[in-house]
Amino acid sequence: MGFAPQFDESVEGGRWFCDLDLDTKDACLPFVRLALVRYQPDAVPGAEISPVVLADLVRTLPDRELLVRTGESLDVSVTGPSWDPTGSLPPRITATLQRRNGAIADEDLGWIDLEDTVTELTSIDAESADRPFYTGQVPVPSARGGPLRLLVVETEGIRADGPVPPTSPGPVVYCDTVDIPSGQRTREGHHGHEGHGDHHERHSHRDRFPHR
Repeated sequence: MGFAPQFDESVEGGRWFCDLDLDTKDACLPFVRLALVRYQPDAVPGAEISPVVLADLVRTLPDRELLVRTGESLDVSVTGPSWDPTGSLPPRITATLQRRNGAIADEDLGWIDLEDTVTELTSIDAESADRPFYTGQVPVPSARGGPLRLLVVETEGIRADGPVPPTSPGPVVYCDTVDIPSGQRTREGHHGHEGHGDHHERHSHRDRFPHR
């Protein structure tokens, strides 16, 4: 299967790359290894295809489906393939409301967490289902004070080697942000009720493999 590469000038020396959508179905964090060749149709006969180069093993990220329903509070749900809960701890998913800080020009860094809005999503089937369903409610302050967004982060559950549990979260498996509209009561969306709005997205992670 062939893919047309793109050239990234922002990297020193430049790099060719391809964004590949991989259908991993219900597999969670599977490993992928690609065999790469360069195809040049205008080359001399017999030299159109380069020697095969094996890429390193890469662990792909699982698909996630995020639904945010707006109202007096934010109803948040996340679902998707998970790993065997008998071998490790279930994932930890948090939802945090953030406000834009206009004094910081950087779009990525110019957001601050709002106190008392960090919510850990819970699931009744996290330790038994292949596709657990996590839900939670995030409070929305009456005084916005600026643009708001919701930050959803999933980290991998890792068992401690010793009797003391780890103090820092595991590796990030999924991260997404959702802009919260200023007129919540006038927005309608997927499966929305009158006076409310929804944000519904299914995220398929893309993995970037250098093309040399």
